[in-house]
Amino acid sequence: MEEIVRGMNYVIEQGWAFYWGTSEWKGAEIIEACEVADRLGLIRPVCDQTRYNILDRSRVDYDFVNLYKVRRTSWSTKGIRFW
Repeated sequence: MEEIVRGMNYVIEQGWAFYWGTSEWKGAEIIEACEVADRLGLIRPVCDQTRYNILDRSRVDYDFVNLYKVRRTSWSTKGIRFW
């Protein structure tokens, strides 16, 4: 996790991005990334993008949202169908 956090901070320091976020990470992984960033004095992830379906909300984990101020965006809100 430390390598990921350091890598994303390098991208920001180079001016290639303003912020960084995650996609499809588990809540525990986001919490770990925030804690690593805090410990090293680096930039935390600011958002997470996750697949969301109103009929199956089990993929959405809000434990870290208020604690670490990470925002959620969603994709495939109508669900994914595999043929």
